[in-house]
Amino acid sequence: MLQLSNLHATSRPFADVKAFGAKGDGRADDTIAIQKAAQYAQANNLDLKFTSGTYVISRQISFQNL
Repeated sequence: MLQLSNLHATSRPFADVKAFGAKGDGRADDTIAIQKAAQYAQANNLDLKFTSGTYVISRQISFQNL
């Protein structure tokens, strides 16, 4: 699990993992949504945004050039 809180806002364009289906509720598996968001962010030169929450990750996620 990845628990995030007290994050700082950014003025750069971003891809929000919740827009890709991540729940951040500590119960749902967010792995696929986070991977999709990471790939989209990479392809479009965006920051990756995690709003406060507890993200469940069940397998390795590839973050390249973010």
